[in-house]
Amino acid sequence: MSVIGKKRGIVVEICNYYSKIHITIIKGRDAMMLQCRFDPDYSVPISFNIKEDFCQPPDQNGLQIIHVESGCAALRINNDRCFIQSGVLIFRNPGVVIEKLYSNNLIAQSISFKPDLINYQRPNHTCKDNKNTGYIYPYYHLFYDLSYSYSGILTLDPMVRPKAKDLFSSAISQMTDQPDSHWCSRVRVILIELYRLARNEYSFHDNSESKTTLAHNTLDYIHGNYEKVITVAKLCERFHTNHTTLLKEFRALTGTTINQYILEYRLNLVREALLFTSLTIDEIAIKFGFRQASYLSRVFRARTGMAPGCFRNQLINQISDLSDNKVTKT
Repeated sequence: MSVIGKKRGIVVEICNYYSKIHITIIKGRDAMMLQCRFDPDYSVPISFNIKEDFCQPPDQNGLQIIHVESGCAALRINNDRCFIQSGVLIFRNPGVVIEKLYSNNLIAQSISFKPDLINYQRPNHTCKDNKNTGYIYPYYHLFYDLSYSYSGILTLDPMVRPKAKDLFSSAISQMTDQPDSHWCSRVRVILIELYRLARNEYSFHDNSESKTTLAHNTLDYIHGNYEKVITVAKLCERFHTNHTTLLKEFRALTGTTINQYILEYRLNLVREALLFTSLTIDEIAIKFGFRQASYLSRVFRARTGMAPGCFRNQLINQISDLSDNKVTKT
């Protein structure tokens, strides 16, 4: 990867990793900005590094997710030594200092962004957001709630590692190629997927006993394959168990059935995609395992009482009204 440029405030042109196009990245005072090729006047507050070496923290008010794809390394994080290897996500805020002590065959990538990258979309917007809403998703506790037992390093279960790798690769591919004006929406929803995946893994971080249960293994499989066809029979075959045992243990852990859990997990992602992106209903349906927009609309209407498009417009209008009222009062 070749870099041409000088210091802060200068346009830096990076040769595309995939040898297809060139990307223009503008480094400003606070964050790396990726210029949208469909609107030269608009820069998206996000950047990526395909050869992460841990030496560059996110800029002020920025966040960084690092994915360790393979190899291993010894790091010093805020004066604490740690060892990482493949299958790890690192959540880094600007105050986290990382020093790489040594590494072996390390391959890691990072995505740095400003939190307000994930903001709601007005229906007529593609790349651009309304920045005056004050409505930001999600609560980024994985970046800030650091402790002795959690330093921002999250080891993923082997069953969800391929999904994390795929999400990272897809986000970088969208930023690299910018295939159409919806590329920013796709990156945004990928980050939402990745963060939801990490939150699910973190929820079991301090519960080592549950990591070995049949129900938790089933959850990990669902979280890593929700866009695919998942049946109880397939899960039984994978985990060498029977329907009765699987369904009983899963309900004991989650309080619901496997099919209902899968449906709700997908619908939650659909709701977030509707609210925070301008992606079409067809693309959202395919992305989250509904195959067709008509099927998604039927299921969504049965759960919410309205079609996906109406749901999107209603929530956006409500948030816009709240934002306008807030601006008027101030």
